[in-house]
Amino acid sequence: MKRCQKSPEPITLATYRNARPDATWDEMRDDPFDSGQQAYHDIKDTLVKGQRCLCAFCEISIAAGTDDESIHEKNHMQRVEHFHPKKDQNGAENWTLKWANVWAVCLGGSRKPPAGMPPDPRDYLPPLPENLSCDAFKDYQIKIGKLSENPEGWVLAPDEVPAFPPLFQFAPGGIPEPHVRNCATATL
Repeated sequence: MKRCQKSPEPITLATYRNARPDATWDEMRDDPFDSGQQAYHDIKDTLVKGQRCLCAFCEISIAAGTDDESIHEKNHMQRVEHFHPKKDQNGAENWTLKWANVWAVCLGGSRKPPAGMPPDPRDYLPPLPENLSCDAFKDYQIKIGKLSENPEGWVLAPDEVPAFPPLFQFAPGGIPEPHVRNCATATL
């Protein structure tokens, strides 16, 4: 995972947040008023373009290119991740509509085939949950109680990863693992 820079916030998100500061993600996505539906599309497009079509966690390609057609062509292989869970409504912060909290990510191995359809190995690798990654694995860890609902301090957000030294290396089998020496000296 490399450091990921944030693009400027879409104007439609700021407009929607000002009009409906307490709205949920689903309310925004389904809201034909106050630019809600447009804000959702602008958020996703801006994130994918700003991240150069790469998942914020694993860096797999989530779009063929940064033009609208290429992004929408792989729409089924990408989603918006809320680093701090959007369901946290316990404070003054509305995590749902906070630009710094959202990232474009892959499906993390969580996409299951529609009922009656054979599984496509490009979508996920059974068995689940062992093969979950990215936000799907983080969400699973929260659901089973191994990770606090508030991941700050336990998991690095994509914009918190230091640019240097690299915190990850690859084992001989290709599995990513922490670079112990670099992690010990990194200041966050």
